[in-house]
Amino acid sequence: MVIVLNMPTFPRDEIVKAARDKTRRKVGMPPKEPNYWAPGQVINPETGMSFTPIGVWDWIADQLESGIDVNHRILEKPPGQDSWWFKATLQGNPRDLYVKITYRGGIVIGRSFHLDR
Repeated sequence: MVIVLNMPTFPRDEIVKAARDKTRRKVGMPPKEPNYWAPGQVINPETGMSFTPIGVWDWIADQLESGIDVNHRILEKPPGQDSWWFKATLQGNPRDLYVKITYRGGIVIGRSFHLDR
């Protein structure tokens, strides 16, 4: 894992639009894009139920729109791919939620969505 101090410009607005558009979002496909995408294992504090496949993307977009701090990381798989990640506190849960996404060709790709280990 390589962490870059000079983060490239984060395309926040473009990623929000893509996350809200079902034709412009997907989950990474192993082995080229390893992921730990487990929204069904995380309780959404707003509903008291697990995140749904659609609801997870709306929640990510909401977090980005709210201005959550986002960090940059260059991935090893695929090599050199820019990714962005953040941690969020969920009400009633002692563990943070870890989210990592990539954005390429106008598509947002989910790579991680799980409680922090």
